[in-house]
Amino acid sequence: MAVPRRFALRAAAKLLLGFIPGVVAFDLWVGWLDRDQGSDEGSWLIDEQLGWAPRPYFENPELETKLDRFGLRNAEIPADAPPDEIRILGLGASRIYGARNVRQSQTWSYWLEQMLAGSTTPPARVLNGGVMAYSLAQAARRGIRLLDEERDGVRVDPNLVLIALSPGAQTLIDNSSARRWVRVGEKLVEEDVIEGWPEVLVPARVALHRALMNSNLYVRHRAKLDLDGDDRPQEIQSWMLSRQEAAPALAQRIERAFDELQQLHLACQARGIRLVALLMPDSEQDSDARWSHYTRNFAQFGAPPSTTPRLEGVEVMGERCRELGIEAWDLSVPISTMAEDRKRWYADDGLHWSGEGHRLIARAIYEHLLGDGWLQRLAQAGAQD
Repeated sequence: MAVPRRFALRAAAKLLLGFIPGVVAFDLWVGWLDRDQGSDEGSWLIDEQLGWAPRPYFENPELETKLDRFGLRNAEIPADAPPDEIRILGLGASRIYGARNVRQSQTWSYWLEQMLAGSTTPPARVLNGGVMAYSLAQAARRGIRLLDEERDGVRVDPNLVLIALSPGAQTLIDNSSARRWVRVGEKLVEEDVIEGWPEVLVPARVALHRALMNSNLYVRHRAKLDLDGDDRPQEIQSWMLSRQEAAPALAQRIERAFDELQQLHLACQARGIRLVALLMPDSEQDSDARWSHYTRNFAQFGAPPSTTPRLEGVEVMGERCRELGIEAWDLSVPISTMAEDRKRWYADDGLHWSGEGHRLIARAIYEHLLGDGWLQRLAQAGAQD
């Protein structure tokens, strides 16, 4: 019986030694087949952790749009930029990006850079990291990524990060594929990877998942998961933050948004970067008349009671920022000013700012920057170095 056993073991070893290289070769072949996946043309790229992200170098001459190497809507940061150059990075959604036919030379970031031109030497650089339809969670995650990103030997390296916060559903209730990613420690991982696993085994499961991500077969399997977002339920389509208690499931999604903001705060703190939240009322909050119409006609879609003060949601956001130790600037005054002359301050949809509206917002940010003396102190510190 010894001879057949040795023969069987030898045959099994040969089979195994042949199987492993075969699997490796097949895995490499799958990787070669998938090498161009996700490279669709257009202004956006699929991004698992963010849902979508701007395509670097995308151009739209009609609107003077020319995204830089990082997908930011501004001129390129030159490789020989002065090392003491002050940089301000803005994060947010379509209002920050400059939607509705606003040219690149009409955005808040362009105007702010012009206003700051004579305030520091060398002049400050303002970077526009707005992304159409982004939630707070998406904007904060992208911000963390940009803090350390380097391309072609160039880094964003901001001294100040501004992130726009509004109390509406788009900002606080993320419905993109980004919401399927959760944090395990400081790392992001897909929620389904750890779903159902005992907490004590989660780190091991995450480690196994990351190891398997080196396999093209496993990556292809993961790619089959739906990356599209879901529509928000009808009852919260027009939801707005207020002091009214949210349902548990909704409250959990809101907390996740603020958790991502806190992660951005911690990342900025660790790098000595100042973070400021820009508190911006939603368009329904820019006047008493518009607020009354909204609360009376959209209750079935999540609007707060009609007795709710117009700017209560902005106040609540400010309180949450203070709880997290995040500085906040309230831009309610300039946005309320826009209601006085909509044709001047708003684009044709009545929701996004016109070029003049962007200039008004830039002026408000400029006054905050000069008012607290931070810009001057930073410039003086750079000169001493």
